[in-house]
Amino acid sequence: MNINAHGKENYSYKINPELTGLEKVLSFDDGEIGGRLIIKFKNFDSHSTWFASFSPGKLIKSSSVAVISTPNPNIVCVFYSGKIYLINTLTTEKLSYKEQDVVDVIYDDINNVLLIFTFVGVSCFDGNEITWETGRLFLDGFKNYQILQGEIIIEGLLANGEERCKLDIRSGKLKL
Repeated sequence: MNINAHGKENYSYKINPELTGLEKVLSFDDGEIGGRLIIKFKNFDSHSTWFASFSPGKLIKSSSVAVISTPNPNIVCVFYSGKIYLINTLTTEKLSYKEQDVVDVIYDDINNVLLIFTFVGVSCFDGNEITWETGRLFLDGFKNYQILQGEIIIEGLLANGEERCKLDIRSGKLKL
């Protein structure tokens, strides 16, 4: 499923394609075992086609998968079973990102950022790098969020006892 596509992607993909057994499959599994997901990618600039293998997260066991656009037309976000993978489809390199236990990912086309929500915090990807991370913001997960006029309004039990906060979408700083 392609979520939040902005029409500028420089790649196409197919989830769980038929394999002949002759394909070279790049592993993004981090050495883990379990239910595997295979995605076939084709980059339009390099005209290269390649296959990637992914493993599910440890805490969230789900077969749901989303291929999500990012601000960079060559970089794709694969969201699978509580883990995300940011991958450059031109070079086949995985960008360094450590988050697991991801509960939601959204491409905000108005602010041109990819927002990554975990159980306890939020991170922002600008198309080249993670520009900010909140660290532990919530005691035990969040309930809901909205994106309005450059702010992320989040409801959940915060470490300071509050039940609602606002983050600046560009800096990740708490707004009072």
